[in-house]
Amino acid sequence: MKPLLRLLALGALALIASCSCHNTLGGVNGSLTASPPSVDFGKQAMGSTKTVTVVITNAGSAPVTLESVSISGDAHSAFKATLASVSLGIGETAKMTVSYDPPAQEQDSATAEVQNDTGTPLGVPLSGTGADPCFGISCNGTNGSCTGTCESGKCVYQGACSDKSQCLSNGTCNPTTGACEGTSDCEKPGNGTCNGNELTGDVAPGSCDQGTGQCNYNHTTVSCDCACVQNGSQASCVYNWAPVPGAPTGEVSSVWASGQQAGDLWLDVINRASAQAVFNPQTIYHATGGAWSQAAQMGNAQNPFCQGPGCGLLLSGSSDGDLYGAVDCTSVTGSGAQATCAAGGAWHYTGGSSGSDEGFPTINASTVDLPLTPILDLGGTGFALNTDPTGPELVSNAGGAWTATHNFHWYCQALGAIWGTSASDLWVSWGCTSSGNGNVGNGVIAYWDGTTQDTTSGKTMKLASGEYSDAMWGSGDSDVWAVGTHRWHYDGSSWSQDPSTPPGPDSALWGNGTDYFAGGGYPDLYHYTKANGWQMECIQPGYGGPSVTSLASDGTSVYAATASGLMVRQ
Repeated sequence: MKPLLRLLALGALALIASCSCHNTLGGVNGSLTASPPSVDFGKQAMGSTKTVTVVITNAGSAPVTLESVSISGDAHSAFKATLASVSLGIGETAKMTVSYDPPAQEQDSATAEVQNDTGTPLGVPLSGTGADPCFGISCNGTNGSCTGTCESGKCVYQGACSDKSQCLSNGTCNPTTGACEGTSDCEKPGNGTCNGNELTGDVAPGSCDQGTGQCNYNHTTVSCDCACVQNGSQASCVYNWAPVPGAPTGEVSSVWASGQQAGDLWLDVINRASAQAVFNPQTIYHATGGAWSQAAQMGNAQNPFCQGPGCGLLLSGSSDGDLYGAVDCTSVTGSGAQATCAAGGAWHYTGGSSGSDEGFPTINASTVDLPLTPILDLGGTGFALNTDPTGPELVSNAGGAWTATHNFHWYCQALGAIWGTSASDLWVSWGCTSSGNGNVGNGVIAYWDGTTQDTTSGKTMKLASGEYSDAMWGSGDSDVWAVGTHRWHYDGSSWSQDPSTPPGPDSALWGNGTDYFAGGGYPDLYHYTKANGWQMECIQPGYGGPSVTSLASDGTSVYAATASGLMVRQ
């Protein structure tokens, strides 16, 4: 090599050696590692979202602070990533959520770059391919026994099977073929005649009144256990939900699962002190691999906005060693039906035998501050709406004790919900039963970005008079569901009301971005898919029409907490 060329080559090597690169890829940057190191979403139907969790580990020899995450190189804006700012000790981990929503049928690639205080971002390569909206959707036998075709991501059914919901309310459904027979309240097969809401005459095979949950057969009324048309022997009914074998029995107010291991479940069972008691002892159970054991016992716990079955502790957490419950009454005055909560807040379980009580911030000495919502646990930090006299108030224990973050000043509160991905990405909702400021009867869905309350974009929606949302869940900021008196969906730009109306208000919701489940008063237990919308599902007969108070998944199965015990979707 010529001397001049050799000199230039050595200079280039020296320059490379001294370079501090700021776009290290492949899931490792010296101090931080990502598992998986890259994410390939494969084929994904346009208009649908798939979410993957990436675990970030501090593999270095000093603490590292994760600051933020951004997406680079995303030509079609198909990827999103969320990550809470957190300091990681040596060997500690944090979870980053990455989602893919392809806008077109083409290949996508990008990099999720995790900014941190080492000065070198951690890069996680992302890839995926947008597919036809009908990719992965099967319409065979999904509407009774009917077979349909997929068009633009929706299953379309022809003829008698075109609208099974109308079949259930305005006609009779043949349990063998799944076909509708009859098109209005008074048009039934056979010689049946309609007299008001009562069917008389020779009516076969029968019809179900969704309002009362009763089936009518030839002047004989029998229990309509699955809230769908069935024959007299019930042999043709499909029961989607059944009791969990070996689970603790009794009134189950809440079920929670980390979603990381099948069979890892937490359960709250109400131990009725008396038929009139408002506050009752609670027992917390934990199952690992199907074996149940008692984890904690509580003296008093009751949702102050709920009376009757299913009003116990509402569980949520981030791991088996970090579990919250709301509402915990640490002090009760009076007894029986006259009992009231004198002090309370949240119950926090970190692996001890009984957990600890954490009081909410007190604004008014005469007001007992309790959550309007279950506790939302994001990486060990709890968030909730508080019952402040001037309106629902966002509180958290980020500093070790529960403190107020923001008051929404709506001057009314009754039933509410909270969901989000981080402290700077929270969705809240509440209902309004009475108060001033011209807001009587109107519920609200609002957004909090960690600094300000959103009031102008499509993320905030004022509901109609008398409406409220009692549960929220989503897979990301372009896929958020809120349920209560109706069902609402946010698609990334605006809220819309789903055309299906639950027979009673929904109070529980869980989903994974592809499937969603909502429940409330029996027979309100529904399953949502993009292809088929919300469809009613059935619980095995003999359980007294259980109300659904909580839904969760262990990553393999979906569970429902009901007043008649713990149910699992079969």
